[in-house]
Amino acid sequence: MFISRRKGVFCLLVFGIMLSSMIVRGPDEEEFAVMKGCLTQWQINAISSGPKVWLGLDLNPKATWSAINGSTIGFEVTTISLDGDLLGNLEVGELSLDNISVRETGINFALGFYPGIPGILNPWIPGLITDLDFVNHEINARAQAALLGGSFRAEEPIREFLGKKLKVVTFIIEQLGQNATLTYDKKSGILLEADTGFKDFFINLSILSTTHPLEEAAPISFPGSIVIISLTFLILWKQRKLRLN
Repeated sequence: MFISRRKGVFCLLVFGIMLSSMIVRGPDEEEFAVMKGCLTQWQINAISSGPKVWLGLDLNPKATWSAINGSTIGFEVTTISLDGDLLGNLEVGELSLDNISVRETGINFALGFYPGIPGILNPWIPGLITDLDFVNHEINARAQAALLGGSFRAEEPIREFLGKKLKVVTFIIEQLGQNATLTYDKKSGILLEADTGFKDFFINLSILSTTHPLEEAAPISFPGSIVIISLTFLILWKQRKLRLN
């Protein structure tokens, strides 16, 4: 007994999609895509005035800093540690810090849920560069939003940055004292733009340059599409031939 045309096409489409996902594979989603020596710069388009205190991961003060509209932020990757942290040298305004965790930039530039919930949930502070596990990012961010009484949503459009059309992930955060929109390149984990703040602090920044090769978005998986189309035509042709016989 032969299956119907509709069921046959459906089965082949499912098989084609599965085969497509096996053909086109991405990097390990739990790892950073950037390498040691990667230098990325961002321009500060707007920032709150006055001196600011730079906090460490323990939330204790480490230094003071200030910046003005038009200042740049530079972060050069120095180490990707065995425990999954990314370290680098930071320059912003007149402040220079060596081998700091990228998560410190999340705390001090309000790139994530600030200030987090120490002892309850690991603070969601992806920072200037993050790993590629965006599913886990979304889970953590939603948990933070629920506990803090805020809201969170994620969008994945294709947008143009540095002359390239990139697949991006935009996180939109709203909670008491904080509104943030953070856009990351999905292939590299590099922050592309941010409009964020917490209480009296605010910052708007956008990427200026990076030594990491950004990959343009592919709107459709070409090998997978060929497989799906070819198999669909094959079954339709075969069923037509059987009916004629």
